[in-house]
Amino acid sequence: MIMNRILVMAAMAVSAAVNAALAESTGETYLLEGWRFFKGKAPGAEKPSFDDSGWQSVRIPHDWAIDGEHACAYRTRGMQGQVAAR
Repeated sequence: MIMNRILVMAAMAVSAAVNAALAESTGETYLLEGWRFFKGKAPGAEKPSFDDSGWQSVRIPHDWAIDGEHACAYRTRGMQGQVAAR
């Protein structure tokens, strides 16, 4: 049992190292953190020097519509859509 755990942990470590090496060699960038959101127009936001500190910090995937009013567009056999829990 202990040997199986050691093998699984070793396999996970090797897998993580291989994934990191592949991402580095292919130029991939993981975009998991540091996302900000602003609903509306933001002239100049395409520039790296743009100050987005007032924007909402979000985790991806992010659904911008979740904060707005929810209106069910249709009903199906008495059931209506559900809003995802926050």
